[in-house]
Amino acid sequence: MTQFALVTHWHLDAPIDRVWDALVAVETWPQWWRYVCKVDELQQGGAEGLGALRRYTWASRLPYRLTFQMRISAVERPTLIEGTAEGDLSGTGRWRLVPDDATTRVRYDWTVAVTKAWDEAVFTDPRARFPVEPQRGDGGGRKRPRAPPGRPLAWNVLIAEVLTAARASFTVALRIAQ
Repeated sequence: MTQFALVTHWHLDAPIDRVWDALVAVETWPQWWRYVCKVDELQQGGAEGLGALRRYTWASRLPYRLTFQMRISAVERPTLIEGTAEGDLSGTGRWRLVPDDATTRVRYDWTVAVTKAWDEAVFTDPRARFPVEPQRGDGGGRKRPRAPPGRPLAWNVLIAEVLTAARASFTVALRIAQ
């Protein structure tokens, strides 16, 4: 199984309690987090949400959706949320929050593996390396992946797209919510 270790960092212009409240209110994510399509609560958690089980459906600019269930395995208000994912992706996610004056530094560690056989083939097939093409209107400086005719883009491109979009949306949403 192909595994990815992804780390993202945010420095948010909001106090730690406000960032914490946004993170634990997962049912509101689709309202402000652009690529979160749906969050379903499957099991309610105990104190501080420990043990809660939710199903998340994510999208991106690519024609793929990722659906996985996440169970909260550790909570230390307001600095840590950790969970275990199963579904299209399997692995662990960990939010760490650190106050920095009136702002908050956030780190998200996401260690996941691709779980579907056809996805695994896309990742491990050396022919699955895709050319890139310039995006229109940007002077050709940025590149985006382009799949060969009849071949889907790899999940790692989707994951990068989702995380990149999520980072921008998350920052903007928290600044607006202040």
